[in-house]
Amino acid sequence: MKDREQQAVDRYASVVASIARSAHNASPVVDIDDFKQIGFIAVIEAIRRFDVSSGRSLRNYIRQCIRRAIFKEAKKFYLFFRLPHDVYKLAARVEKLSIQGNSLVDIGNILQKENPKTDRVFDEGFVEKLLILGDLRKSNLEQRIYDDYDKD
Repeated sequence: MKDREQQAVDRYASVVASIARSAHNASPVVDIDDFKQIGFIAVIEAIRRFDVSSGRSLRNYIRQCIRRAIFKEAKKFYLFFRLPHDVYKLAARVEKLSIQGNSLVDIGNILQKENPKTDRVFDEGFVEKLLILGDLRKSNLEQRIYDDYDKD
């Protein structure tokens, strides 16, 4: 790595860490160190691609490249996107039914009976995805949704 690139990596380490934390909170299935590595690679690529004649600020360009690279990776994971409220409620219900010892098929049948007007098919695959969503919930927003559901 060239001196100029190493200096940029050192200088933008805190920016990379901050953006990586945000992405990790949105997509906790990805290790924060992976996001940091993506950010550092983005810094190096930004230094190599920056066009001085463009009139843009190098600082802003590097920050934009870091953000774009990290969130591009985060978007590959569904937790980055906010799901409808009812999906989180269903995930909380599935988690409770699972703790009670119900199988995926039984949980699907219970949900189908509880939601007769829905077009959703509560097959094993869908129930399993809801269970995974329940296992992966880590952000405060997701926790508040589960807490709100517990009050019902």
